[in-house]
Amino acid sequence: MPVITAVVLTLSGCAVFGGGSLDVGSGGFGTCAPVRSEGIVIAYGFKNKGQEPLTLTSVRLTDSKGLRLLESAIIPGHSGIGVMEYPLQSEEVTEMGWDKRKPVKGYVLDAGAEAEVNLAAGLEPGAQEGSYTGYVIDYVEASGFAKSATATGLEIYLLEGEDCPDSF
Repeated sequence: MPVITAVVLTLSGCAVFGGGSLDVGSGGFGTCAPVRSEGIVIAYGFKNKGQEPLTLTSVRLTDSKGLRLLESAIIPGHSGIGVMEYPLQSEEVTEMGWDKRKPVKGYVLDAGAEAEVNLAAGLEPGAQEGSYTGYVIDYVEASGFAKSATATGLEIYLLEGEDCPDSF
């Protein structure tokens, strides 16, 4: 199995679009971690800043090149996953709350509640590198209006090999 290195660099924080109740946050992080598995999972926090519950319908990567979404899941509250190899090892599953993950589609987020969307991404078959620049969470507000919250400004890379570029 090839060794995959995950390089995560946030260039400009996050921008949120959509004008709805779902806040995918702002701020950034950077990391370079060797990954010796199918891919990586990254946890992104979000909050329902509205007065009514909302129902998630889907999540997708934006500007994805050479990557495939292996799994997306919601973990209520905060898991502490951050960036980890995917799939998680058995001892990490309970410790990080992975055993409490829920499907994105149909997940109801109460007013004021916080959760994490965990996106597991891996290289497309035959690809030596891949990237994405953000993600979109689609949801329906209690009023019945469909909305989207978009996080941008991320630079997430998966690279086949062990070493991170010197620039990290």
